[in-house]
Amino acid sequence: HASEIKKWRRAFFFSLLTAIPTIIIAIVLHHPCEAMFVLPGLSLHNLLLLILCSIAQFGTGRHFYVSGIASLRHGAANMDLLIVLATSAAYIYSVVVIFIAMATSPKSTPKTFFETGPMLLTFVSLGRWLEYHAKRKTSSALAKLMELTPAEAILIHPSKGSQQEREEMIDLALVQQGDLVKVVPGAKVPIDGTVERGSSLVDESMLTGEAMPVSKAAGSSVCGGTVNQNGVLFVRATHVGAEATVSQIG
Repeated sequence: HASEIKKWRRAFFFSLLTAIPTIIIAIVLHHPCEAMFVLPGLSLHNLLLLILCSIAQFGTGRHFYVSGIASLRHGAANMDLLIVLATSAAYIYSVVVIFIAMATSPKSTPKTFFETGPMLLTFVSLGRWLEYHAKRKTSSALAKLMELTPAEAILIHPSKGSQQEREEMIDLALVQQGDLVKVVPGAKVPIDGTVERGSSLVDESMLTGEAMPVSKAAGSSVCGGTVNQNGVLFVRATHVGAEATVSQIG
């Protein structure tokens, strides 16, 4: 998300540089600039707003035009297309009104809506900047959460005839639903499952935030990524891979 954050940060400050003078001209300097005509029908007020709005419309606005047009090509409409329609409508209407005024030379300057575009683009760009900034923090937190799950697990092969149970260290991705996994003291529980044998205290603070360890015995449920503290647990896998609790959070 780093590139998106930079893009929308630049877009926000760029549009802000046009929005601030637009507000000043439209509100504070409205009457003085409105009385000064650069050309017949074109007041200094509307000329300045036209320049500032054009910079915002085709500067910051280009990001929304690209995304909006792309959505139309795929036969769908997104939020960017709505922003393009809103700002373009205000811009085109105001330009048309100015040209009509220049052709008819009225005594007073016509009402335009040039300030709509810069203001809307500024607020939306700020929202996008904050949105991607939050997404980056969320992605970082989720990545750290996924790292809590161990890469390997101790698989228990069931006894066959005279052969006793056999332990095998395997990659976590190879564990299937219904497999029996051994969790030694101090190790992280590799999968979501139900304790079949053994008892222990399990630290679940990474999921629940509860500092006190939780007692686990036969029939108890455990989640992958939690830490087994003082006893050996034999856990029957119920949810693995994308179905695990940690993956669901991500």
